[in-house]
Order: sequence, then structure tokens, then C-alpha cells
Amino acid sequence: MQGKDMSRKKRGRPSSDVERDFEKKKHRGPAKATPTMEVCSDAVGHWPVVESERQRCKRPNCKGQTVIKCSKCNVHLCLNKNNNCFREFHEFVSGPDLFVCGSYIYNHYYDCKDQDYYLSGDKINDIVCLPVDGAKPVTPILACQDRILRVLQASDLKYEIEISGPPTVLELNNGNGGDSGEEILYGTSDGKLGLVHITDSEPVPKWEVANEKKRGGILCIDCFDIIGDGVKDVLVGRDDGKVEIYGFDSSLEPILRFEHVLPESITSIQGGCVGKDNFDEVVTTTYTGWVTGLTTEPQQKEAGPGEEMKMSQEIQNKVAALRGELEQLQLKVLQEREKFQQCAQSSTAISSVPVFSVNDKFTLCRDDASYSLILEVQTAIDNVLLQSDVPIDLLDVDKNSAVVSFSGCDSEELQVHEGNIDFLIPEYRSILEDADHLIEEYKKQPAHLERLYGMITDLFIDKFKFKGTNVKTKVPMLLEILDNYDPSSLMAFFDSA
Repeated sequence: MQGKDMSRKKRGRPSSDVERDFEKKKHRGPAKATPTMEVCSDAVGHWPVVESERQRCKRPNCKGQTVIKCSKCNVHLCLNKNNNCFREFHEFVSGPDLFVCGSYIYNHYYDCKDQDYYLSGDKINDIVCLPVDGAKPVTPILACQDRILRVLQASDLKYEIEISGPPTVLELNNGNGGDSGEEILYGTSDGKLGLVHITDSEPVPKWEVANEKKRGGILCIDCFDIIGDGVKDVLVGRDDGKVEIYGFDSSLEPILRFEHVLPESITSIQGGCVGKDNFDEVVTTTYTGWVTGLTTEPQQKEAGPGEEMKMSQEIQNKVAALRGELEQLQLKVLQEREKFQQCAQSSTAISSVPVFSVNDKFTLCRDDASYSLILEVQTAIDNVLLQSDVPIDLLDVDKNSAVVSFSGCDSEELQVHEGNIDFLIPEYRSILEDADHLIEEYKKQPAHLERLYGMITDLFIDKFKFKGTNVKTKVPMLLEILDNYDPSSLMAFFDSA
């Protein structure tokens, strides 16, 4: 839900509670001035900026330290994989309406009272509301996992829109619904991007960008004129780390203008002027909390013969700040390493396994009936063990960086690594104990199968030999039926031959 117009989509805590927390924080002593609620919630020009100095987070009830600062509010706010105070600081309920969604349930609250309710037939991935023009009520649109966009009216389903893939994100076209105020951009988990016009009676599809190159699923969308031609471009972030910018031709059809690849999935994307005046940027956040900016400022300069290139004072300051931050990080790593060594040598040290979350996706590609498996964690991945109960083919693709290898399971190797196999259930322990016998039986299977094939073939030839018919030319057809064994087909072949 990041990157949406907060003046139109109402959610969060009641504004009175937020204002009360702000007032408490203002009266705790001398500190940097806290912006008013009107400034915090105007949803315009609030960009995360990385500072060289770490300061206390200014969100009420947060005690964290951070280097991230809001460019407009001029306050430090946490923005990492564990805390997103930057978003919570700028979000609250403005006015009487609040639209919220759980996994399957949509609720509309008016003045803190339950107004509308809807139970979806499948998981809800996102929600967007068409702008209020004063004459029409708010129209919520739900993006559901069953490839359906559900358009609601109060607590009732107005109509459904079937699209080509499971929708993961919705965004108002141009940030305001386009010229009609009723146009919705959508992205799907299988990588498609589309635009649809939501009318009172039926949807009108405008265009859809296919995913011919099998890029990742779309996680976030924003509209911003980053190219500078007067028409807002569509900024797209994908789960394979791709950042894409789509412009429009003379017939208003989308064209890919720019793309860049980051090492992690893109969780949020927005365009704006952040780092330097007169140069717009595309700002993204990734799965593990990195904030990345792609700027329109030229990064290379050419010098003529005899000219000397000098860094500007601004660039020198940035380099000095980065070097200082790098030295602090190196010092912190050394301190933590010494602390770890001291703990490891202690007689009271306890070994523990670190806990981290896994972001996994298993997506079906309808074009070639293949599945795409994506695993993402907050640390480096050395090996991935894939076990399957059915035969599978591992396909290599351009964006795959893994080296595929096949190997059988060795029970002795399992015991060496784990120490023993007592942690397995009795059924699995029995299989491992009889592993040698099972392997020998498995090796005999081809011989048993060939023997059965020979017996059936001899029986087929002998049956017709007594009738004076030579059917040896039909033996290949018999073997084909045996390879795709079906009793009725085999009996029919014996009778008809």
C-alpha cells in the first residue's frame, strides 16, 4: 500500500491519538521542532534522505536511532526491515472514513463506526478507492488472488473484472485516476501490467503489457514524469529486482523507456526530487530495507584537451561522509567480532540458531506450464536443497544465478552431519536403516520389467502363431501400449490384432 495518495485513502490510528502523542513528544524538553499534523499528512514531497549522523527517531513511542530523515518534515525516522516509522509517521485517519482489508475481509468505517462489510471469495492482495468528486460515493476496488478485480458499492459487489493473472498491486492512473478519475493501473504476480477504466456499468480495458521475457511479478507502481515530456510515466518495481519506467507513444500505448536491476525484490517505488534541485529521482526500497535512488543527473563529465576535472564541493562532502560512515561500520564490525569471540570462549555460552524470515514465491507460468521458484532471505544463500516426490526438470533462465546439481540421498552423510537420526519419525528411520536393501531392489526393477515385457510379447506372438498369423510387425505397437500401460487398451489390442 506504499506510494498511495494518503489524502484519499484513509487508514491508521484516529488523528486525535496521533496529535496527542505529538504534543507529548514536543513537551519532553528541547528538541528539533515537530511538524504539524497538516504537514505530515499532506502526502506531498515526503522523501527519505540518508544523513551522515544518526539521531533518535521522532515517531512517538519509538526509541530507535536512524540515519534516515524526511526531506519535508526535517525529522529522523526509522526505515529498515524491522521498523517502518517513516510510513507510520505520515499515515493516520483524516476525516471520518477509514477503508481497511484483512486477508479476506473488507471493512469501511465511518466516524469510527462500522459502515460497510464484504467477504471476498479469495485472498485480497490490495485495495484502492476511486477519488471522491462530491457527487458520487467512494468506490472501493479489491485486487483478489483468483485473478479478479472486485468493484464494490457499499457492502455489495457491483461487478467483477477478470484479468490475465493474480493482481498484486493497484494504483490510480496518474495518481488521480486519469482524465476521467476512474482509471486503475494493476500489476500481476506473473509480471503483467495493465490499465482498466472503471465505469458505472462495466469495465473498459485500455491496454496490457505482456510478460514475454518472463520478468518477475510486479510488487509496486507509481506515476511520475521522470522523463520530463509533460506526461506522467509509470514506474514499476518487480520481485526479481527490476526497476522499469514506461512512457507513452503518440497513441498512448506504453513503451519501456528504462530498466535497472537491483539485487533484491522492490517493495516500494516513488518518483520525485530528492537529492538535488532540478534533477528528479526514482526512489526504491527493497526487501531487506535498502533505500536506493536512481537520478536523472548526469554522472559523467567530459573534459577537453588540457582541461582538469575537479570534484565539486558537494561531491567532496558526499565522499567524505561516505568514508566516515564506512569507517564507523568497520569499527562496529570489529567490536561485534570481539564480542562474539569473547562469548564463544565463555563457559556459559549457549549456541543458538539465528531466526530470519524467508520470502518465498512459487508462481505458475501459463505460457509454458512451468513454475518459477523465488527464495529471498536477509542473509547470503549458499545452498538450496529441493526435494520432490515426482520427477521434475530444472530449467535454466537468464536471470538465474544458481548452479544446479543433482545428487542422491546418502543416509551415512546425513548421520555424519546430524550426529544421529533420532529426530526422524519411525517411518523415515526405517527407510534409512533398510537403505541398502531398498537400493538393491530398485536396481533389480529394470530387469523385472524387461522380463514382464518379454513374457507379454511372447504370449502375443504365440497366440496368433496357432492361428497361422505372423504379428511380429505389430510388436513395436505392443511395446508402445506397455510403455503407456492401460489394461483395457492392452486387452483391446490383443483382441483386434
